[in-house]
Amino acid sequence: MTRIACCVPFCRKMIRAEQIEPAGRTEWMCRTHFNALPAIRRRAYRKACKRLGSLRALPAVRLWRRIRAQAIEAAAGIKGGVRVG
Repeated sequence: MTRIACCVPFCRKMIRAEQIEPAGRTEWMCRTHFNALPAIRRRAYRKACKRLGSLRALPAVRLWRRIRAQAIEAAAGIKGGVRVG
């Protein structure tokens, strides 16, 4: 049984790899950190995933990088905007 940790450093939450959709993803963010993001960013990510039907599509990947960086900065206590590719 493979377990994947939350992508935010020092977060100890984990999930079984079988529970992640689509299969093969290597990153995951726990609910605590995902819900700490601004609602507009969460909605945009969910909309991109639904519209394209795949989490591997380019707009969804770009949004994932941004929200991951923003969640890591928020957990570290860094204030300010995130500008990731």
